[in-house]
Amino acid sequence: MSNLKGAGLGASALASDGAAPKGTAPSISVIIIFLNAGRFIKEAIESILAQDFSDFEILLVDDGSTDASSAIARTYVKNRPKQIFYLEHDQHQNRGMSASRNLGIRFARGSYITFCDADDTWPPKKLSQQMEVFARHPEVGMVCGAARYWRSWDNGEDEIVRCGHIQDTPINPPEACLEVYPLGKSAAAFNSLLVRREIVAKVGGFEDAFTGLYDDQAFICKVYLDAVVYFSSLVWLNYRQHAESSVSVAHGRRFYHAKRRFFLEWFKRYVSTLPMPPDPGLQAAIDRALARYQRPTAYFIGRLPRRILNRLKRIMKAHH
Repeated sequence: MSNLKGAGLGASALASDGAAPKGTAPSISVIIIFLNAGRFIKEAIESILAQDFSDFEILLVDDGSTDASSAIARTYVKNRPKQIFYLEHDQHQNRGMSASRNLGIRFARGSYITFCDADDTWPPKKLSQQMEVFARHPEVGMVCGAARYWRSWDNGEDEIVRCGHIQDTPINPPEACLEVYPLGKSAAAFNSLLVRREIVAKVGGFEDAFTGLYDDQAFICKVYLDAVVYFSSLVWLNYRQHAESSVSVAHGRRFYHAKRRFFLEWFKRYVSTLPMPPDPGLQAAIDRALARYQRPTAYFIGRLPRRILNRLKRIMKAHH
């Protein structure tokens, strides 16, 4: 059984036999990070194995689980030792989402890299449709699709949400960074992306400082500034909605704004270190977003007319 251990992108790591997985490299590396995901991880893995595109490997990265998910992952590795691999941090540590994704990236052999959260699933054509986009648009570095906000698994109502401000066309940098959340108004790119390996390496993978919320957006924003991206109108992710998800927990505990400020301050520093002069529009967008936290009184006063107008609209709507 392959049991790879390491401590993130750039750190030393060893497999149980002293080497990384051998054999012909697959086209795609699928990285699933998990922490106590025993309730859902089987569904996630099975949805990947059910893809109509089969040239992939799966890297299961255990972020210090204490439930049955570690054993479940190892069982899949035992049954498919040439396609599925188990990784964990040194001494089975819990190091957070970014460090865990970076560990998977270190051992990924594919020319393309993608990620699936352990509580989500994929439609069966996800990988094949994404590879078709790359074939049609060789200039594209990352593709991302729409998500099904998946509530029907728990008797709720599903909702389709398309990411990006423009679908089905290549977008040059830094346009997506300005138009798409977390700086723009369009829906954020979901964890349905597929990105070229060389782009992941060029931007340095994920930021270890982000252990939960904004870990994916920090990585994606770096890609927005470096690569041509493509937002598809096709649904490539069943995004499970439940109270235990990291986003739900962050909002429920009122961590969101602290995490957002941390991201914005980090991103401002990151942009200032780039070799090319920062786009003035990008700098202005970051400063506008930071104003809420750095100049809260001015921010509140500036938004007051809009708040009053929105309140009047709600009152008028209620009376009609």
